[in-house]
Amino acid sequence: MYLFGYGSLMWRPEVAYKARRAALLTGYHRAYVMFTTKARGSKDAPGMMLGLAPGGECWGVAFEIEQSRAAETLAAVDKREGVGRANWRVLLPVRIDDADDGLGRDVLRPAWTYMPWPAWENYCGLQPRPRMVELIATGVGERGSAYEYLRCVNQELHAIGHPDPGCQTLLDDVERFRAESAS
Repeated sequence: MYLFGYGSLMWRPEVAYKARRAALLTGYHRAYVMFTTKARGSKDAPGMMLGLAPGGECWGVAFEIEQSRAAETLAAVDKREGVGRANWRVLLPVRIDDADDGLGRDVLRPAWTYMPWPAWENYCGLQPRPRMVELIATGVGERGSAYEYLRCVNQELHAIGHPDPGCQTLLDDVERFRAESAS
């Protein structure tokens, strides 16, 4: 069984796994589409969190999970990801990086991942860029800041060898906002 992470699951899965590899999800891209008022923001100063949006592609990390631990692993990650309110769990094919089937073809594996629930009260869809930058720059919650979340996503994508220019540009904009706000 595989679990695909495209946000904080990449660097902090909080579950046991057998192997960890870069993987590509086609047909979706990572996008800031959810307000966070607990993990990376507060009710008074919301932050933003990533979700998957239709179209494009998304590099992330596929974790191979022992089949004997599948149920407990999914239960733990479901709780963390807010299944039933913020997200739902879906099974999608991912291409495992640097792997082939012995015949020179890419390996596709079904992997569980999490999609935002548009009916959730904190689902916001795409926000105007200045608003998104401000929320990421200022949101702080129980798990840290929205800025740190973006910085870690960007850092992890570089570490797996698949930097995301959109994440880098957003990080640059947020850092510029923070510097201007501090002066």
